[in-house]
Amino acid sequence: MNLRKYFAIGAVVLISSQVLFVYAHHSDTPHFFMDQNVIYEGVVTDFKFVNPHVYVYFDMAIENGGNEAWRCELPAAITLRRQGWSPESLTNGQLIRIDGSPARREARHCYFNAFVLDDGSVVERADAGPVLVAEGAAKDRQLQLAGAQPNISGHWVARPRSGRREPVTQTAAALAAAEAYEYEFDHPALQCKSVGIIHGWPFSRFVNQIIQSDTKIIILYGYMDLRRTIHLDVAEHPKIMTPSVAGHSIGHWEGEVLVVDTAGISAGAVSPLRKVMHSDQYHVVEYFSYDETGQTLIREYTANDPLYFEAPYSGRDVADISALAYQPYDCKELSGSNNIRPGTKTIGERHIE
Repeated sequence: MNLRKYFAIGAVVLISSQVLFVYAHHSDTPHFFMDQNVIYEGVVTDFKFVNPHVYVYFDMAIENGGNEAWRCELPAAITLRRQGWSPESLTNGQLIRIDGSPARREARHCYFNAFVLDDGSVVERADAGPVLVAEGAAKDRQLQLAGAQPNISGHWVARPRSGRREPVTQTAAALAAAEAYEYEFDHPALQCKSVGIIHGWPFSRFVNQIIQSDTKIIILYGYMDLRRTIHLDVAEHPKIMTPSVAGHSIGHWEGEVLVVDTAGISAGAVSPLRKVMHSDQYHVVEYFSYDETGQTLIREYTANDPLYFEAPYSGRDVADISALAYQPYDCKELSGSNNIRPGTKTIGERHIE
């Protein structure tokens, strides 16, 4: 997709406060003034096609005859690839017109809502993007691997809101942790970290991969490159574990169902947006099975945290065989000062505590 064909913009550059449409991007409101729509026109100086956000950099003319350097934040590169984008979709010297929402804590930075075409029509932002399901791919699928292990391997893409997700009832300790948690600064993605083994699996419909052997199963998450090793030849967790986002997983087969027990997970947020917290006592049990009739991978889970949960909570999701292969996320966080807690030191477009 080369967007140059859409534009025939003159040399005069302007800013308009005209409101074209209002978005309900609740997760972006802490970072941008989503109730404001501004028209930005300028000349592209750089196009960084990276995850978790693509950025277009452009020079915009100002009244005194000079230029201001601006940049706007787009969805992830993986998401844009689904829509036909590539690193060559925008090129230096190209004229662009963007409907954007200004950043809250960084000057000359905006959230991309849409491209405004020369005839006044718009190409709107589409966050999730189409995901291709491999129709008919299950026709010749082996139901068992060598050694009679049920086959759940392959490339999988989870359906959005495909199953139940029970609410989490939190303790006083969890609510206190939530008070100290600031979504706009503490979200794991801002440190190129996963949102965890539960919500990282269906996140934004990125393609995940499962690789099986007799002694272990590897799960590669399409979001933030989370890698899990499920040990099939280990009966117990180590007595001493270094907490991590993925934790330590042991698994066994109960008939056609893979049961995975994970402990040693570092403290964090079950749901960053909703500020639902878990401690390092978080314990997750998952059940993976292949549904031959639906040709889908079913994952059910139950999570418990004696410190932060008043009761266990459970959920379920469904994944289809993906027509696209898993690809590394290769996170390069370029959000800059807009997503950095005031007072934090910055080094270029990165930050340190």
